[in-house]
Amino acid sequence: MQERNSQSEPSNCRNGRSPLLLRIASGAVAGFVATVLMDAAGTLFWERAMSPSVQKREREVEPRFPLNVLGERIAQQLGFQSVEATGEQISTILHWGIGLGCGALHGAIAESVRIERQMLGLPIAAGMLAADEFGFPAGGLCPWPAAFPWQTHARAAFAHAVYGITMALFYEGIRAWMAAETEMRGTA
Repeated sequence: MQERNSQSEPSNCRNGRSPLLLRIASGAVAGFVATVLMDAAGTLFWERAMSPSVQKREREVEPRFPLNVLGERIAQQLGFQSVEATGEQISTILHWGIGLGCGALHGAIAESVRIERQMLGLPIAAGMLAADEFGFPAGGLCPWPAAFPWQTHARAAFAHAVYGITMALFYEGIRAWMAAETEMRGTA
């Protein structure tokens, strides 16, 4: 395993690590960018790699996205009159909250784990994929994986891998930029 270069880290702490809130914020920003690219990758896969018959089959199995179903359940439990519209808004908040939250998790633990940070994005993305494939069905938000065409799972794996790679690399870019800024201020 490659040693980390502590001089490439912005730091003002005695232990050589950056403040936790700064790492969390950096991770959340990286999670935002990764969510944008994950959504684009999923859409691209849907449009280019899935035939109309496969798309139709997927929509028959899952007419509404699991987070939309969850959003509507939450809206109903909270007593909103327009359950569908409010559920859509809640599902959007959940989607982006998960993306930013997983990025923040990356930032929180990136300097503490014993693997290279660039690799940490993939286990986080795998956890997101597992929630997508098994957590949503367990919560009654969609059918179990066997009901879907294999292309649905390939699209989900591709999109989540894009998330993990993008999030980890963008986090590293933010951290490198902050380190350069810190170094420039220190030598000025």
